[in-house]
Amino acid sequence: MSLEELKRRIMDKCDIAQAIYALSWSITPRHIEIFEGTRALLRHGNRSQLEHAEFVLDVNIQTAKNAAGYKGGNDFALELGRGYREGKFELMQYPKVVIDEWLFERYQSVFSTWKKIQPHGLIRIDLDGKDKDLYLPEASLYEDMCFAFNQCWESRSERTIPNQRTKAGIKAHIFYTRASIISAYNFVECYLNGLAFDFLMTAQRTVSPEDRDVLNEWDTPKNRQKFVKFRDKITQYPKIILKRKTPPFTESSCPPMATLLSNINYRDAVVHNTPKPNLAGDEIPKVRDLIELRMEDAGCIVDAAVELVLLMDKTVNQGRYDMSWLLPRTAEGPFPAKSFA
Repeated sequence: MSLEELKRRIMDKCDIAQAIYALSWSITPRHIEIFEGTRALLRHGNRSQLEHAEFVLDVNIQTAKNAAGYKGGNDFALELGRGYREGKFELMQYPKVVIDEWLFERYQSVFSTWKKIQPHGLIRIDLDGKDKDLYLPEASLYEDMCFAFNQCWESRSERTIPNQRTKAGIKAHIFYTRASIISAYNFVECYLNGLAFDFLMTAQRTVSPEDRDVLNEWDTPKNRQKFVKFRDKITQYPKIILKRKTPPFTESSCPPMATLLSNINYRDAVVHNTPKPNLAGDEIPKVRDLIELRMEDAGCIVDAAVELVLLMDKTVNQGRYDMSWLLPRTAEGPFPAKSFA
């Protein structure tokens, strides 16, 4: 083997080792030093030094693979490591279900709370090991809702106390009121979509084509998207997942669901506002709802959003996943600081 061929092989092994360590959340500053030192050695090292460096890399690759039972293959790791080194991307994110199915056999050995994470949760991979994190879409939208409502709460005096009013302050209060409501419905729907995805990816039983289409929001005969209404997601998703004959959640049996559905006109007034009158022609409902929206309405809606998701998760997932991030409002009014932890 020529010296140049040896150097190319060592560079590839550097990329492979760095990628597998990063994928398994095991990469440390010491590993980075080894990889950088080896790449520097390629510029001036002799054959004996290079062969020793390759031996060290082989040991590191095997150690990295053993840490969590890597099964993704060298080609995948090489493509990832080389792409990062060449500056094609900075961070990678993989759903938990992908890591379990295709990349690792026992990720819980490097991620202690692994089994408590939802299958659709995204695991952030940084090949320098500086930005390891977990991203849960519904948790992010929950934080949006909390932030918007807390700002709405803090600015409430702008709308209620005459001598504290400013035009900008009133506008900010109105904006955060609207944002609270939109975020609440976004949060709940995101949770429902994650629920459907997790079931489809992990179900140990056969699902009828019709139910699969509902969970996928898809029309198989016409090969196109078919959106499911917000109410139907609340009723049908748990029904399908739990294999019930009737929906476990209805307006009459679930107060938070009733609250969200009876107030969805406020969400629609912001998202789909129109000056079109009602059928009687004597009222413009979406303009009316936009104008009449108040912080009290937002409070009822955000409370119902939190309560419904907690209730649904308890019923459907039965404590399988970590929901400690989902906190209700404090007795004082706003969401607690821990909502943004």
